[in-house]
Amino acid sequence: MSYLIQACSSEVSKASDAWVFDTAASHHFCKDKSIFNEYVPISDEKITVAVEEVTIPIEGNGIVNLRFGHRILKFGEVMHSSKLSRNLISGPRLDKKGVVFEGGKGLCVKENGQLLFKAFLRDGLYVVNPNILNRRKVGFNANSV
Repeated sequence: MSYLIQACSSEVSKASDAWVFDTAASHHFCKDKSIFNEYVPISDEKITVAVEEVTIPIEGNGIVNLRFGHRILKFGEVMHSSKLSRNLISGPRLDKKGVVFEGGKGLCVKENGQLLFKAFLRDGLYVVNPNILNRRKVGFNANSV
């Protein structure tokens, strides 16, 4: 079973800040619009994901900055869909940029020999919990609603 199908259906790591490292995902995916640093809305676009041809609407795309320890990584071309149950980091996208993945007691993701982040295996999925930067807070005044 691909990580993407598990990420859509499994109960593991549904916390909004958790990200699943997915070697089958064609794009990075984020379910929470509020964490995008740059965002472009998209209408009438859908993407079919994984083997079982699950179709989800794409609501926008943009840039998300994530902090892993002292390192801030900028993820571009991140697709937004509030219909996903998890956020996904695309292994193929990182591979195209020369990033290396090494397994064994977790998954180490490296660039030029330096550790970018480490994902840990939970219920068959490699999960990371970065710090979310620039989360936009949505508030309202009860008197004006």
